[in-house]
Amino acid sequence: MEEGMLRGGGVLAVLLLLAVAERRWPLTATGPARPRWTTHLGLLLAGLLLLRGLALLVPAGVALGAAGWAAEQDWGLLQGLPLWIGIPASLLLLDLLIYAQHRLLHGHPLLWRLHRVHHRDPALELSSAWRFHPIELLVSSLLKALTVLVLGLPLLGVLLFETLLAAAALFTHANLRLAPRWEQGLRPWLVTPALHRRHHARDAAEVPCNYGTLLSLWDRLFGTLQAPPLQAQPAPVGLSGEEAAPALRLRDCLLDPWRRPP
Repeated sequence: MEEGMLRGGGVLAVLLLLAVAERRWPLTATGPARPRWTTHLGLLLAGLLLLRGLALLVPAGVALGAAGWAAEQDWGLLQGLPLWIGIPASLLLLDLLIYAQHRLLHGHPLLWRLHRVHHRDPALELSSAWRFHPIELLVSSLLKALTVLVLGLPLLGVLLFETLLAAAALFTHANLRLAPRWEQGLRPWLVTPALHRRHHARDAAEVPCNYGTLLSLWDRLFGTLQAPPLQAQPAPVGLSGEEAAPALRLRDCLLDPWRRPP
């Protein structure tokens, strides 16, 4: 309970800060906010309910539960490492996992059907960070839990990563124009809204790029980084071709993986 409150409080603070920043320094016009937020909050709630059900059935089935169980059982390859090693290792290894998972979601046809719900968003703003199909959230949570169990990552490191991951998702999807000096200073280290917007660009399917969520390190290391010019005009986002039709209503998003493109 305490871990959840700490994580929730940190993410809420980031959400409020970014909401103010979006209004002060918007990148593009995104249209009416209420329908988008209703749909995206509905997806988030459905995903959380599914994960809560998983946690009741399999207590070690989510990342924090898996970390607590691994510590109690002294389980995992890295179990027993001092926190000054275990926490940085947790951040790096879990962020690498999310990068690899993201590439798999784009590369596997069945997984792409789940992930395209996220990419059918015709605009990017804060609530886009919650636009994920509940089954995709379930798959991601199981992969994280399995990784935490195998490696025996410390609970504090997993909690910190989960908090940073949620905050980074809000930041990278924000409809926010950073000053060039901030953009240039952050890009070597972190994924910025401009970098992630390039991943969502309609023509990005031709040259897949920018899979990172927290650190830009992995895209640089594996050759998938595409950095748009610092003051470039924002590219249109969404899908093109047969998959171009956006899914705007909650029902459409939930059913989208089982629908073939027209």
